[in-house]
Amino acid sequence: MNNLLSDGETFETSHLPWLLENYRVTTASANEIGRHATRVEFSPITADRPSRRIVVDDATGVVMRPVRTGRGGQIGEVTAFLAFEEKPVGWLSQAALPADLRLQPRAVPRPTTGLAASVLGGSRVPVVVPPGFHEVGEYLSGGTEPVLQVVFSDGLTTLVVYQRRGVIASPPQGSRVIYTAGGPVWVHTVGLRTLVHWVHAGRVITVVGDVSPQSLLAAVERTGVASAPRAWDRLLAWFANLLNHL
Repeated sequence: MNNLLSDGETFETSHLPWLLENYRVTTASANEIGRHATRVEFSPITADRPSRRIVVDDATGVVMRPVRTGRGGQIGEVTAFLAFEEKPVGWLSQAALPADLRLQPRAVPRPTTGLAASVLGGSRVPVVVPPGFHEVGEYLSGGTEPVLQVVFSDGLTTLVVYQRRGVIASPPQGSRVIYTAGGPVWVHTVGLRTLVHWVHAGRVITVVGDVSPQSLLAAVERTGVASAPRAWDRLLAWFANLLNHL
């Protein structure tokens, strides 16, 4: 399940209404590795994002089988228990980690606390995300060249918009370019996930989420796309970047 569901209070007050707005929810009895369970299906009302199915153990509330399914019925992600054993309360505090286990720290996005305008040199571009998505939070990620990161949710699926200063696109390897009426947009798909990347209003913008390429391209065109930069623009951008690193 999406990590947005981990905070019960936030889920009930914000994400549950969004989920019911964007998904049809059905339940049925199920049996998972010999245990009584309940199967919950989430079918998107807008067919541009995956369906979800979870099987929940009735006795413990443990999610035993989450499945994400694409628009064409292909399975994008599935997790399942091969065996299940109930443990007594408090067992985890006495469990020993494997001796060869090494935890790798990961940089955590930090709240903008009013710094977004200084990072971008002005207000952020109001990206028009697909219908049903609501803003969850605004964060900064990165070190010497921070990036504004705005997170959206429809109650179950997450969409992230990244913005930084710039007029030269730097699409990820493997992207394909699509020439829209406004200018070029780069699209990259991995499994159920789509990434779109473009330039607009002095910002390099990237949107990533489990949403169809067609839906994100429509969002790009509603937001606006800058035309491809001239050679002179590229030279100025290179020179400005050089000065910033002196």
